[in-house]
Amino acid sequence: MTNQHSPPTGAGYATTDFMPMDVDRAGRFGSSWSGPRSVVFVVNVDRAFLSHRASWAAAYAGAGARVTVLAQDTGYARAIRELGFGFVALPGTREVSGVTAQIAAAAQILRHLLKIRPQLVVLSATAAYVLGWPAAAFLPSTRFVRVVAGAGRAMSEPRSVAGKVLRLQIRVGGWLRNVWTLFQIEPDLELFCRSGLATRSRSRLIRGTGIDVEVWQPTGITQTTPVRVVFASRLFREKGVDTFVEIARRAGSSDAEFLMYGGLDSGVTSNVSMEEVVGWESEGLLMYRGESSDMRSVLADTDILVFPTRHPEGTPRILIEAAAMGVPVIAADQAGCRAVLGDAGVLVAADDVEGFVSAVELLVGDPTERARLGSLGRARIVDGFSLEHVLEELFRMTRCVPTDR
Repeated sequence: MTNQHSPPTGAGYATTDFMPMDVDRAGRFGSSWSGPRSVVFVVNVDRAFLSHRASWAAAYAGAGARVTVLAQDTGYARAIRELGFGFVALPGTREVSGVTAQIAAAAQILRHLLKIRPQLVVLSATAAYVLGWPAAAFLPSTRFVRVVAGAGRAMSEPRSVAGKVLRLQIRVGGWLRNVWTLFQIEPDLELFCRSGLATRSRSRLIRGTGIDVEVWQPTGITQTTPVRVVFASRLFREKGVDTFVEIARRAGSSDAEFLMYGGLDSGVTSNVSMEEVVGWESEGLLMYRGESSDMRSVLADTDILVFPTRHPEGTPRILIEAAAMGVPVIAADQAGCRAVLGDAGVLVAADDVEGFVSAVELLVGDPTERARLGSLGRARIVDGFSLEHVLEELFRMTRCVPTDR
């Protein structure tokens, strides 16, 4: 790797810097299909749409759809509009609590959907499909697709009143005949169906968002020391931030440097504070590079990615991107990470800090093994997680048909 460790373009980025890298290819894919004329994406926050759903929206637009995004505006509405999509700002939905607040949020989504009257609505992530499902009862001719990107909070706190209410809402939504549910991993599909939260006949499995494997590919940059060990995720504790800090504390040496990328996520109660991050930097444990709009540049300058998540993941996009670029990955041994990596990565029990330390130390000292894992990971992503593979499954699920164009 280069020794010039300057922050990648877009770290601490402006809105217009954030342009997803897969949208052009997705639009070209969609141009050979015919589908719904109007599509709405309901997403918790605008940046989550850009990072995880923009390529899907571009594919539908390529197939002739008018695409509108309903999301909380945290500063990325302009970037969404610059991609050619409509944007309607919603109030914060990620941590909506209380019956009155939930009814108000659901009513606002319903009002916008009744005005647009789309043929397809994609409800992305828990808050979106909990608050968006009532609209399906008022729009019986519209197909609603709930995207379950990891069981997450739907299955947390099983005995709490809030948890029971949440699952009741998901269950009622799943009863409606025009509501379908899309899962990223088989265990989540089985769990939801077994728990009555989804109907098996209207459930499908699609592995992730899909990426352009010609864009996300190894750069061929020669590795040098110090070895760059990277954590990249939203900064809340379930993502394994504390574990990464402890890894840096125990495995730190002159042969490795530890870097952390990700936004401070005030929308989650277990968020990490800037004071904590400054403290870790002052101890010399790691360097914090903020949130990046250009993960390809970050990964091109990464030797090892570490993802010690305890969060119930779907198929984490950061793992797919890293593996596609030939970056060796050490991740928590859970269903979502296993689905992405298989035997092409190092999987460690999420609570086994010593196991993570040992794995990091092993790969830091063994460039041959890093190269081997990187090659295996690249082949696995090309085989099962390419953009075309995912989009074709998505389009067939949502009644799109190939054309002769």
